[in-house]
Amino acid sequence: MEIKGVVTEIQKDRNTLLVPKVSRLPNEKETIYGALDKWVAREIEFPLIVAAKAL
Repeated sequence: MEIKGVVTEIQKDRNTLLVPKVSRLPNEKETIYGALDKWVAREIEFPLIVAAKAL
């Protein structure tokens, strides 16, 4: 799955869980961290607990 598409989906719907969306990414550290970095860059209030669970 393309990182940009997942990040866009996450940004559009902030009320859904982050973990199911991130879990659809390839199982590569760089891909997952890259998607989370892009998502965090646009977040005003970063949900640290959600991100920790996603990792």
